[in-house]
Parts: sequence; structure tokens; C-alpha cells
Amino acid sequence: MDSVIDGILDDTDKYWDDAKPLIETIFTSRDNYTDYFVSHPLPGSIVEEIAETDAAIVALEKQLKDRLIGAKKSIIAELAEGDVESYLSSISEEIGELWELDNSRSQVDLSSATDEEDVEAVIGEIEASGSDEHGAAREDAFHEALSRLRKHEEENSDANLMYVLQNIDKISELLEIPALASTCIKTGHYQEALLCHSHALSLQHKFPNIDLIASIASAVHNNISKTMLQGLVKLLGTNLTINAMKKVIQYLSSIEPLQGNPPALQQLFISMRYRFLASEINSYVVPEDASDAVNELLAKRKIECVREHFYSIIAVFNSMFTPETIPLQIPLFNETKSQNSKEIPTSLHLLQFVENATEYLLKQLAKHKSSAFTESVCLQLVYCSFRLGDINYNFHHLFMNKLLESKLFTQQTLEAAMAKRLDLAANY
Repeated sequence: MDSVIDGILDDTDKYWDDAKPLIETIFTSRDNYTDYFVSHPLPGSIVEEIAETDAAIVALEKQLKDRLIGAKKSIIAELAEGDVESYLSSISEEIGELWELDNSRSQVDLSSATDEEDVEAVIGEIEASGSDEHGAAREDAFHEALSRLRKHEEENSDANLMYVLQNIDKISELLEIPALASTCIKTGHYQEALLCHSHALSLQHKFPNIDLIASIASAVHNNISKTMLQGLVKLLGTNLTINAMKKVIQYLSSIEPLQGNPPALQQLFISMRYRFLASEINSYVVPEDASDAVNELLAKRKIECVREHFYSIIAVFNSMFTPETIPLQIPLFNETKSQNSKEIPTSLHLLQFVENATEYLLKQLAKHKSSAFTESVCLQLVYCSFRLGDINYNFHHLFMNKLLESKLFTQQTLEAAMAKRLDLAANY
């Protein structure tokens, strides 16, 4: 081929004349166009021999299949007339000699056993398939490993490791419940923490004999009954809105020992709100060198603080609880009871709260200079008392009686302030 190309290239005058028949020869040497893009083995090469051998094997398999299918009736008839068990035993012996090559079947059995069969049964089947006709197992590394696996399974029959691994995600979710509840409590998501608690209790009722479930439920219960309970109680002693106080009471009513114990929850609520009210009054400290105007201003701030929180605390208490009441009538300024006056159902818890808070306020007001108790301060105290009267007139009378007992103002001054307040309410 090289000599032909060299001959063409040496004489440029004959280039086109010699190249044309060469190109025609090349492009007409094969009948099919696709043959130019297919590699063929050289004649007599090993690649050609392998291809011919594979083709011969495929042809023989096809002939064997055709013969077996064509003669299936005669084969079945012959097996039915003869000894079928002898044929099956001979086939089993021949297959048994190839047991080491049967890896795919063992893998399928093990994978299916994880879901449907017992691991011990599969191990026994594999060992039986690797035994000779006398029942003696071949001693090799594979069977030694099977023996160790069987021994481990027998020693740990109660702890099914494979089943645990299959459900490791669900088990992890269960183990995360205490940590999730603790995180919800620390971040203030109390409703979610209660949901974790109820879920843990439902699991404990559903699986009462499982130690893991019991430990999870116990951990969640400790977080709720200790950490969350203490946090909510402290929260009651802070400045809360009406809706926030209602939510805290709802949360506390779902936690032992306050669950199903309304009197204890009522007493807790009143005590913590009284502590908060006292701290708010104490926040307005009177300097020693304060002027009369500053003294009067701080006194008004204390009264306004009490008036605001008095109403919100009592309103929340009446809306969230159904307290025990007694018919009661407290006369104003220790006057005798009139025949037309009526007794009003009054809660003793709230009556005690109003009395304690009023006494504490008047005690703090007594620390101010006498010049601070102006007519304006007296009128503001009367407004605070009438605000209590909007809820229960016994609270109004109790407040005014305590104010008279403190001797900060005379009875005539208080009566004049009350008349002025009624006049302002009627005109405006």
C-alpha cells in the first residue's frame, strides 16, 4: 500500500489518473456502507475463534432447548413410570458439589430473612446445603463464620440486633423525645412540651412492659413536673398581660400536682400575683431628699400601678376559675347594715388578696411626707377603690375602710372625694 501511494505522489502529472481507480477500488470493496465502520477480526486470529465458539455454543443450547421442549411429554411419561426419587437424589448430589459457587442464593435468603424469616433458620439451611451425604459439615472459613453467627444468635436471642438496626430511625426518634421536650421548655414553647409529655404517656400505656419506653416517659415527666412547673410559677410573678396569665394557668392546670386541684392552683395564682404587685410598688423608691412634688408623683404612680393590676388579676381569676363564694356584705366606713342592702357572693381568696394588697399599698404610702397626701392623691385612691367596686362592691368598701383606718385622710375628706368622683362620672 505504501509503494502504491509513493508511486502516485512521485509523478504529479499522473496523480489524478492513478488516484481515481484506487479510490474506486476502496469504496467498492464492501457491499454495505456500514461495514466500513465495523471492525472485523483478522482471518485465523484468536478473536475469530472465540466468536465462532460462542456462536456454536448458542446454537447447541438452542437445539437442546428445542429437543427438550419437543420431547417434554415423553420425558414426563418416563419419569412418572420410573423412580422419581432416584433422579431427584442424583440431581441433588450433583448440585451439592457446586455449593461453594451458589453465592447468589445465600445472599437472597439472608436478605429475605431480615424481613420474613428467622436468621437462625437461614443459617441452618446454608449449613445443611454445605454438608456432604454423611451429614458431616465441611470445615472451612465460611462454615466457621456461620457457626459463630449461630452461637451469637443463641446467646443474644432476646436482643435481635438485626431488627434493631432495621428500626434504628424510629428508635432514635423515641430517644430524642426527652431532649425535644427540654428544648421546648427552655425556649418557651410550653404547648409543644405538653404534647411531648402526652405522647410519652400514650406510649407508656400502649407498651407498659418495655423499659426503654418507661425511661423515656419518666425523663419527660421529670422535665415537665420540675423544670417547666418552676418556670411557669416564676413567670406568674412577672408583668404579664391578661392573655398571657390565662395561658400560664392553662399550662399549670395540665401539670401535676396542680392537675385536677383547682383550689391549690387558685392559691398559687393569688400568691404569685400578690408578690408581683408588691415588687411593682417597691420599684418606686422615694429618695430622702425628694421634693414635695416628687413625693406626690411617686405616690400617684404607686396608686395607679395597684389600680391597673388589681382589675386584671381579679378579672383573670373570675374568668379562669369557679371559686367557692359566700354571701357577704361589708358596710362602708363601719356603718350599720341597712335593710335594703343585699349580700353579694364573694370569694374569700379574692377578699384576702384585696385586703393584703391594700394594706401593703397604704404601708408604703405612709413612708411619704405628709405634704404628699393632697386632695389629688385622695381622689386617685377613691378612683382605685371604685375600680374594685366595678367587680364587687365588697372590695370597694373594704378598700375605703382600710384607707380610713390608715389615718392618711379623714372620713370627711374621703366622703368629699367620693362625692366628687360621682359628680365627675355623672357629668362626663
